[in-house]
Amino acid sequence: MKITLITNASATSGVGKPVGMLREALRAAGQDVTILTLDHRMSAIEQNGRIVRIVPRLPGGKPAFWLVAGSLLRTPPEGILHFTNQTLAFLARRAPERSVVTVWDLIELRDPQVLFGGTVARILYRGIRNAAHLLTYSEATARDVRAQYKVPDARLSVIPPSGSESLRFQGALWQTEEGKRFLADADLCDHPPLVLYVGSEHRRKNLRRLLEALALVRQRVPNVRFVKIGDAGVASGRRELRETIARLHLDRTVRLVEESNDAALRLWYHAATVLAFPSLDEGFGFPPLEAMACGTPVVTSNRSSLPEVVGDAAILVNPEDTEAIAEGLALVLTDAPLRAELRRRGLARAAQFTRENMLAATLAVYAKVLSPRSG
Repeated sequence: MKITLITNASATSGVGKPVGMLREALRAAGQDVTILTLDHRMSAIEQNGRIVRIVPRLPGGKPAFWLVAGSLLRTPPEGILHFTNQTLAFLARRAPERSVVTVWDLIELRDPQVLFGGTVARILYRGIRNAAHLLTYSEATARDVRAQYKVPDARLSVIPPSGSESLRFQGALWQTEEGKRFLADADLCDHPPLVLYVGSEHRRKNLRRLLEALALVRQRVPNVRFVKIGDAGVASGRRELRETIARLHLDRTVRLVEESNDAALRLWYHAATVLAFPSLDEGFGFPPLEAMACGTPVVTSNRSSLPEVVGDAAILVNPEDTEAIAEGLALVLTDAPLRAELRRRGLARAAQFTRENMLAATLAVYAKVLSPRSG
């Protein structure tokens, strides 16, 4: 089967990593896979990592680049065209009968993260109705797609992603030279209670409430530390984050770490006492899955897709209740038997998200799309 994966995300980004995992799984299964990248940073179209077309730079940021780059893809490749992000759905109208679109979420339609974000999203998403088949990572997003676009169930599949092969629990990590160096460099040799957050600073990530909860936790766990990993995502998010840190006098408690690869993330997950992820809205929520795979207890939201991700393996809290977030974190930080139980459940839960399941379900969709009966 000839398959072209079209992406607009870097290979190391949260959106890009699952694309890479799918590509490797397809290739390992003997499929003919090409990955086509609309690379905003390079202002180019790349095929399997090689630049094949330079795209003129125009004002308008990433959405303008995607629209211009898409207009240069005049002749769609043969076989399955899998658009791996809903922001590329507009391209599905070129060959709708063999197009598959992964819809991560529809958050930008109901809660635009940037000025005019909703309007831009409606333009970029306009091919969702045209695609032969739609994929989502969660039932929560599938419900949103059905409600927004009236897509019949026959054209919509929920396929949970696989976890990262490099993010796995390593029980004796701190006895290794790699682990010892990390602890020394991160000033964590005394293993202080550590709350970890992985993600951007968009408003829906709920970082203001998380930090307010941290200030409450500090009254019970004075030596608690907090590490936030990932770039801001939006400039306004970083400004608000710094203002909140200053207002709550958390300067010596909070550390900001910019983008981190999987090798570094694995160390941070293992070092953390708990992952805090009280997001207001998520299409899936990869950090909780990654944390569970590394044996890290999780406190997360009781809404959107997050209960689907963690099952019974995490503490669920109301993300709009600061005291509830604080209570969940304090509970995990101060209760060693609970942490051990959450670790056990989390490892078992993460093991359910396998590459084999993801691959089989995706190939079944591709076969259905190419079947003469699908037309």
